[in-house]
Order: sequence, then structure tokens, then C-alpha cells
Amino acid sequence: MPLPEVEKTFSLEDVGAPEFHITFCRIPGMTYDEMIKFRKEQENTDNPDTLLKIQLKFLIKEWNLVDAEGIAIPIPRKNKDILGVLPMSFVEYIHGVIMKDSVDGRAVEFPLVNENETNSQHSTPQPVQAVEQVE
Repeated sequence: MPLPEVEKTFSLEDVGAPEFHITFCRIPGMTYDEMIKFRKEQENTDNPDTLLKIQLKFLIKEWNLVDAEGIAIPIPRKNKDILGVLPMSFVEYIHGVIMKDSVDGRAVEFPLVNENETNSQHSTPQPVQAVEQVE
């Protein structure tokens, strides 16, 4: 059985910027430990904007975005507020592509062990909540 593809790269051609590329971590290709960290980062918010920022911070591995002066823009993992300077069309498109990949890859719900249980023999699998796509 082949392992799932771990990373994927796409361009921003559909939003008029074919020179820009985004590489992201595919949720179906995450390790079990990565998925637990990803879920923990998301579990304390119901705010869609905060959730989007958390998801992109965790999933974007690299990009070649630059500002108007041609200076490289750091990825969200290195600057948590950087999404605020990007055009809304970029943010929506990037998030949409990444989340669609997760749904298509059947990564909407993963049965992970509940970390609150101390005895792993009696742990009950808990599904990861589905992530709503911002449109």
C-alpha cells in the first residue's frame, strides 16, 4: 500500500498570479503526532477567522509570495499576522485549495485517541471535527 502524498504544491494562477506557488502539508499524509498537534491548535476556537489563520499557519510549508517592493513575505508559521497583508482573494483561494484537498483526501474525520484518557487500553477514539471551508 503506498503512503499518502505528504506535500503538494499549487500556483495562484486561478487568481491572476501564476508566478506564485504554495507548498502545503496534506492532511491525509500527516503523521499521527502531527494530526494531534494540528487538532490541539484548533480545539479552543469557534471563530472562523482564527481557525483559518491556525490552519494556514500549520499547513503552509513554503511559498514564494512577495510584497509590492519585491520583498519575500514570510509564511504564516514565521509571522502569525502575515495573512492580514495578503489580498483577500489570495487568502480565500489558498485556504480553499488546501481544505478541498483534505475533503477529497477523505481527511475530514480521523478517529484519534482522546488524550484526556490516561489508560490507553480504555481510550475511546474521538473524531476530528470537520473544518468548514471559508467561501
